[in-house]
Amino acid sequence: MKTKMLSQFIFCAIFIMAMSACNVARISKSSTVYQWNNAGSNGVDGLSKLKPVEDKAVEITITENPDYLIIKATDTTGPNFQAPVPIKKATVPAGWRTDNMGSLYFPEAKYDATGEKVYFRYTEFKYGLQAMTILLKFRGNIPQGEIPRIPPMVETGTSFALAYGFKHTWNSYNTEKNIWGKRISTFAVTAGPMIGGSAAELKAASNAPGLVGDRKSAVISYGGFLMIGTGPINIGYAIGADRVLGYGASKWVYGGKVWHGLIVGINLITF
Repeated sequence: MKTKMLSQFIFCAIFIMAMSACNVARISKSSTVYQWNNAGSNGVDGLSKLKPVEDKAVEITITENPDYLIIKATDTTGPNFQAPVPIKKATVPAGWRTDNMGSLYFPEAKYDATGEKVYFRYTEFKYGLQAMTILLKFRGNIPQGEIPRIPPMVETGTSFALAYGFKHTWNSYNTEKNIWGKRISTFAVTAGPMIGGSAAELKAASNAPGLVGDRKSAVISYGGFLMIGTGPINIGYAIGADRVLGYGASKWVYGGKVWHGLIVGINLITF
């Protein structure tokens, strides 16, 4: 793959980021939320269920509590939800999530005895800084010239990179905690440009013809990435190129050549 294709990959990643929403959450149409209302509020006393309007993607902000979520709709320009369906006509009880009366929340097991299966799913769109490590680099063929031909190779070891990416996450709330100790299960796709660093062995007899003396040099890596993840685990694909810093940069046969990489997310810094 030529360097031109690397540039196109990075350009596409930046373009997708620029055209996408930033730091926005949207509730899915299959979700249910609950609300306690005083007499006269929306014409409903007591507890009611609400669902999003079928043809409207409702933008929301979410406050996560230990065993429930508070949901606030940010779009106030029109009706976001269908008419509330009363499920318990009663005086609003003291406590039990009613301190946030008027807000939407999920789940509700104590006062909802209808037995209806309910879900709360939402998607998030964010920009953020991702730390990652490049576990493997797949380098292409170097034709015979000043040195014998170097066939395609896999380079092991670890190099680290920082990437500013766009992240699309699908979330589902569960009443029970998952294996990560969380009540919200996630699946995420992240993409964007990246930059990182590592070190390379420059050897006159193999990969740096004309170099006076072998040396180990610092390397800057740059490129783009695509990563998928669930919970804290993120793995993916990167495409990039390397540049040696300092003496010997022009001698290194892999300088500016495109590589493909296997990457693993270390942690999320600002997502």
